[in-house]
Amino acid sequence: MSTSWTKVGLKQSEVIKKGDGYLIVKIDNPDEESDLYILMDAAGEVYDANLTGAFEGL
Repeated sequence: MSTSWTKVGLKQSEVIKKGDGYLIVKIDNPDEESDLYILMDAAGEVYDANLTGAFEGL
């Protein structure tokens, strides 16, 4: 992964979906052509991450 991700801050992050017991957070990196999506629970435990935003079973 590119070191440009170390420059990404809270302003580039947003919750794009809230489900029953989970959140999907989108992180925008202005230096890259793709976004990072993180699947996590409400307590902040990360289950999965990818560049597509599609998580199997959701």
